Parts: sequence; structure tokens; C-alpha cells
Amino acid sequence: MKPGLLANEGKLKVLGRCPVSEDITSFWTGSGVEFVTDATDVWVTIEAVFDRLDLWIEILVDGEVSQRRVLEKGTNRIHIWGGGELKRNREFRILRTSQAFFEDSVSYLKYTDIETNGEFAVAKERPLFLEFIGDSITSGEGGGLTRQEDWSPAVFSCTDNYAFLTAKDLGADYNVVSQSGFGLYAAWDSDYTHVIPPHYEQVAGTLGGAENASAGAQDDWNFGKRAVDAVILNLGTNDQSGLNCHKTISEKEEFIKDFKAAAVDFLGKIRKNNPNAYILWAYGMMGPLIEGVIRDAVDEYKSASGDKRVSLFILPNCLGDEIGMRVHPSLSGHMHAAKALSDELRRVLGLTTARTMDIMNRAMNGEELTIGFIGGSITHGSLASTSDKCYAKRVFDWWEKNFPNAKFNYVNAGIGGTDSYYGVGRCDDDLLSENPDFVMVDFSVNDEVNGFYKETYEGLIRKMASYKTNPAVLALYNVFYDTGVTAEDYHKEICKHYNIDGISMRDTLYKDIKDGKFTRDEITPDGLHPNDKGHEELAKRVIEYLDGVKESLAKSNAKNECGCAAGAKNINLSRQHDALPAPITFNRFENTKRAVFNKEFATVGEVFKFNVSCYRLGVQYRKTVNRPALIAKMIIDGDMLHPIILDGNFDEDWGDCIYLEHVLSDMAQNEHEITLEIMAKEGACADAQTPFLLYSFFYS
Repeated sequence: MKPGLLANEGKLKVLGRCPVSEDITSFWTGSGVEFVTDATDVWVTIEAVFDRLDLWIEILVDGEVSQRRVLEKGTNRIHIWGGGELKRNREFRILRTSQAFFEDSVSYLKYTDIETNGEFAVAKERPLFLEFIGDSITSGEGGGLTRQEDWSPAVFSCTDNYAFLTAKDLGADYNVVSQSGFGLYAAWDSDYTHVIPPHYEQVAGTLGGAENASAGAQDDWNFGKRAVDAVILNLGTNDQSGLNCHKTISEKEEFIKDFKAAAVDFLGKIRKNNPNAYILWAYGMMGPLIEGVIRDAVDEYKSASGDKRVSLFILPNCLGDEIGMRVHPSLSGHMHAAKALSDELRRVLGLTTARTMDIMNRAMNGEELTIGFIGGSITHGSLASTSDKCYAKRVFDWWEKNFPNAKFNYVNAGIGGTDSYYGVGRCDDDLLSENPDFVMVDFSVNDEVNGFYKETYEGLIRKMASYKTNPAVLALYNVFYDTGVTAEDYHKEICKHYNIDGISMRDTLYKDIKDGKFTRDEITPDGLHPNDKGHEELAKRVIEYLDGVKESLAKSNAKNECGCAAGAKNINLSRQHDALPAPITFNRFENTKRAVFNKEFATVGEVFKFNVSCYRLGVQYRKTVNRPALIAKMIIDGDMLHPIILDGNFDEDWGDCIYLEHVLSDMAQNEHEITLEIMAKEGACADAQTPFLLYSFFYS
């Protein structure tokens, strides 16, 4: 099928500045096509048009690079997926990994056909849209081959560079406008024609010649196609080299003066074409040598224009193994830069606070809102003298105090001794059924530090973040105060992926104990559960965060009233975040459901059967201190050789526990027959044993 027709039907997404007719033409690094299909065989036809410098592509399947290949000149029919039997939707991206080669007489790709044996699904836009403007760093020079000194098309990569990695980290779509050797005011050799600004408003204006022009490279770019949320400008590295070509002080001073003027002018051009975008000048991976000059240019532009949504961010300088081919950043250098840049973009765009600010705006308007909490014993209020003194109720009280015109409902879904596996299964019944608008979540001391709980926690986060009320989610990371043990790092990685902030007790209250501001016993008698003072101190850290968000909202609203550009408000606070980024774990827990039985079995030999279609299964049963208790032998799909023993005898002495045990992991959804046979504990009299309690099954 013709890609252009698929694009018009919404079943193909065009990536980058690509002219669309029946075919789709690609000029820039990272440009190409994306589509979703359930096909088990996929072919694409790409026409590669070039003179000397061959063109490369990278093919991604569900976000993973599956092929990196050079194209033959002319028509290329490529098998990008095949041999499989599983019919499920997969996301395919085909990206031009070569930069726009201005050195060649012609340089473009044309996607002309996509053949499948399946159906296409709608290719959805990601919630955020970024544009990167740069030079060889942004083009990924050195990402394809890291130890070569020869400059050739093979050394470029569109995925092993900071632009792709930043967009991936933020779950964003993006454009790239970048050219090796080019600068903002001058090229690396002080050539004043090899610069980006004169070509910015064209599709790919750095590519000259009649053939490139006939393919649309020199056409005006339609900035109205999709509004950009942030423009990342990474120019200045080649200008520094151009500056070094001048020897006298007067020549250097003249260069700097003209560079500043060109920079101010270009910032104005970017703003004209992207009126609602944040402009972030990100510079420094190959040395922040002219940082002061760029900072002066940014300040001059802001002062002259009154534009407050512009700033300079210094990227980490590449050192050691972060330097690769021809002194360009290696993959580790790009990863380092992407991490720093994505964190800065989260900050300046207000991505982690946008939902909370929206809830606060609604509270100021007097709406009825529900504030919810889910977690373990600390959230439930363990060791607080009254329920009103636990951290959750204290945080709820902050909402009522700060927004007196609103009506608030309080939901505390904390249950002691529970983890995020239990949480993802009961979340629908215990929390989401109350339609929360703001949720705090904490399982950081009950989750073990391993991949299984990373998956269950991500499933819980995804379930809450995509719920119909679009709730603001705030994570709480508690800690064992004797050891510093916490699942915070695992949970924080998940939350960052979904632009969710977290409040760390390891970095605050635990640190205060280490620094001697408190003794452990002042806030917790057992090294974990807070007493009244501990709950007060914990709530204080959360409230400090909420006070900061409220202050930022007040500043943002004040800017709106005076007609200035707003902060996070311009990032579509009301946007429904149903387009979550792909999970970062092999996640099968997001759709976890719970079948509750709450049934006791008091007779040895009783049999219980349960049929369920699932690929993950857990069973929840009572472990009791009233030993001996009956046990159950669990058989899955008649497999008598591998029984699972569910032991109702608890080896702790603090009380009974409703225990959740994971028993089945499958690659695919299958129908399963579950059989429980009640048995006596070996060596005990059956008549004297406590009944076995089957509480529920968790399945997804």
C-alpha cells in the first residue's frame, strides 16, 4: 500500500520534515515512517537517491533496533519482519540514519510501498513533540562506528545519539534539523555560508541542487502541522572552531559580536515559528568553550523580547570513554547527555507537576475532588496514635486547608504487609472505584529489589496514570531506617519514565538521622514504621513539595493574566495522558484483575477448581499463626509432577497474613484449569487443624 495513503488514513505516522504525496520523502537524520500492524510478514520498498554518499536506515520493532543497513542506489525491497505466527500489533519504525549530505549532488529516500499480510492500526501521536537543531552531534556522527577515523556515511547513527535517547526517555515524537560541520554563525572552518539559520524555515534547505529541490527539500516547511512543545538548539560547537580560525583579538571580538547578533536573530526566528514552545539552548558535549558568549546572547534576546520561555542548559562534557570517533561523543556520552537533558526538559516544561497543577486549578475553582493513597502499613497509619495523625491524613488536611472553596473526599487504601503485586490487583476495587483526582503511592519497603516487583510496580503506575479521571500521581519512597534499604531506585526509574515525581525519605528524613538532626527512636520505634512525630516529619516533606507546586502555579497563572507566556500551562495541562509511553519492563501486570472467593476449607480431601484465561496468575491465601493449619496442593493444567504447595502455616508470630504467591508466568494468553486439593499438614491431626482460607486469584 502507498505510505502516503496510509498517512492520510491515520494508519501511518510521518517522522520528521518529510514531504507527503503518495510516497514519503526523507531528508534528515531520524526522519522516516512509523506504523502499527498485526502482520506476521512485512515488506517495505524504499527508493534511495544519492550520488556518492550512500544512505543507511535503522529499523525498529517495538522500540528495539532490529536492523541497521545500507541501501542500494535505486529501488530496495526489504523484508523487515517475518516467520512469526503470533498475530499481535507491533510498532515498526524505519528511520534514516544518515544525515542530509549537502556534499552530494542529491540525497533523499522515498518510501514507496508497504506490503503486509495483516491489518494496520491507527498510529497514535505521542503526547510530547520536540525539535532538535544541531550539527554533527545531533546527526549522530560517530554513533554508527565508534573507532573509525575515516569520515563516511557508515559512522552515523540516528538512534545512538542524544536526540533519539532524549525523545525516548520522555516518550516524545521529534524532528531533527542538523548538519555536520554547520554552525549558527560560522562553520567549523569559519565558512559563513554553512550555517543552519537561513535554512530553518525550509523542509531541508541545506540540500541544494535541482534534484533535491524537485523532491521538496527547498520548499517552505509548514510549522502548523503540529505544535512543538520544546525546541532544543544545540549549536555553537562549530562556531567555537570557526572563532579559533581567527588569530587577532580584533577579529575574535568582531566574530563574537556578530555571533551574538546572529544568535538573537535566530532565537527570534525560532519563536516566530514556534509561538508556544519552550526554547532550550543545550550546549557543551564537546566542551562548553563559548558558554559565556552564548549565555550573553540568550540574555540579550530575553531582555529585548521579553520572552521568558528561553534558557541555556550546559550539557555534560564528554570525557574518557564518552569520546569516540573523531573526538565525537560515543554512545555513553550521548546517554549521559540525554539523561541530563531529559531531566531539564521535565523541569522547564513542568511535565512532572502538570497534572498536580491542573488538580490545584480545579480546587481553586471549587470543584469536588478525591485525594487517594495506596500503599502498605505506613500509608495505612501503622504506629500513629490515631488515624488522623498518619501522614496520609495530614497531607489530605493540607488540601482542605489550602483550597477552602473545594470539597474533598479522602480515600486511604493502605493495607499493612502488602506489596505492589497486591496493589495492582486490588487497585481497581480499593482506589480507582472512588475516581481519585490525586493519588500517592508507596510500596518501596514492601517490594523486594528485583525485576518481578519492578514489573508489578510499573503495572500499578500504568493502571493509575491511564485511569479515566486522569489523576495526578505522586510517589512516596520510604526506607528501612536501620539499613537504608528501599526499592526507591527501581521505583524511581519507573516513575521518571511516566513523568511522575517522588518524595524520598532516604534523601531527606533518613539523611537527617545520619546527620544527627534526629535519632532513629525519635521517629520510629522499630526502624520502619513512623510514630506520630515520624508521620509528621514524613508529611512535612510531602507538603513542602506541594507548597512548591502551588507557588509555581501561582506564578504561572499570574503570567497568564498579564498576557505573558505561561510555564507548564502551555503544555496542555488538560491533555488526557492516555497515550502512555511503552512500558520499560516486560510488563504483563497492568491489566491484572482479582477474583475474590474468601472461602474456607475445613475438610481434608476437599477439591476446588477454577478456570481462567491468563498469562500471569497469583493465588492469595491465609497464612495463620494458629498452627497447625491445613495446606492446599495446587495443580495447574493437570501437571501432577509439579504441584505447588500452599502452606497455610505462618512462620511469623505477629498475626495472620493474607499472603499472595505468584504461581504462573506464560508468554501468551492461555486457558488454564486450576485445582486445589486440601491436605493435612504432615505429622498433625487433621481434625485439629485450622481451616485453609482461599482468598482470591490474581490474573492478567
